[in-house]
Amino acid sequence: TITYETYVAEDFFPHCKPRVKSWKRLDSLWRVHVKSVLGKKKLSEITRADVKRLQTAVVEKGLSNASANHVVRFIRSSLSVAVLFGMLERNVASKIPMLHEPLRERDLSDEELGRLLYILETDRNRAVCQVILVLMGTGLRLQEALGSTWRDVDLDRRIWMVPGTRTKNRKAHSIPINDATFEVLNGLPTKGTDGPLFVSSRTGERFTTISKQFERIVKAAKIAGFTIHSARHWFASALISSGKSLYDAQRLLNHSSPVVTQRYA
Repeated sequence: TITYETYVAEDFFPHCKPRVKSWKRLDSLWRVHVKSVLGKKKLSEITRADVKRLQTAVVEKGLSNASANHVVRFIRSSLSVAVLFGMLERNVASKIPMLHEPLRERDLSDEELGRLLYILETDRNRAVCQVILVLMGTGLRLQEALGSTWRDVDLDRRIWMVPGTRTKNRKAHSIPINDATFEVLNGLPTKGTDGPLFVSSRTGERFTTISKQFERIVKAAKIAGFTIHSARHWFASALISSGKSLYDAQRLLNHSSPVVTQRYA
């Protein structure tokens, strides 16, 4: 007799919070898209048709296919936990097909890459430029890089360790440090300490984001549509273009599924 709304509040989110890094995003999906439509229904009365209609309704509001798919994934995940707890016999959202999601990230032409590298080598904000160069040279996510300390980096062995506490899938992984990245790391003013790699030249504190400066630098290079996360896509594309296998790219990007890597590359 429990409602979906009660289950999410009393069972699902308490289960998620210690286990899922992005649980606040799940909470946003729930409040914005799901709660008002399905919250009052009994948990056992939610149907496959309910979920499918909600997926369609999200698109009809003018939102993207990706947003609609995120809603379905939220419901699928929440019902999966209900099955785990013995509160449901089956997950009605388990086989609902996802809508096609066109790849949002863009690659760089040789000319655009040249302009961007020129700005990164000459811009006044050297600290942010060094972060961007490392993102493009390693494929790391922004917070994986910004959260790293010199204890994670072995320049002698050219290995960069990323602990599971900072990865999206909570799996630790290591990446080799290539020549371009080695040159950047070797020139960081924080070298020789055991603190963070990247600190603001203005405050001396660890960066938490570089969004505004990144936008300014990309604009100076006259490149549109290239985001911070695009640097990760560019790295994957460059790997494949240079002859590396899909498995190599999956390993370096720390993807749990080759399907995700294939979309990147």
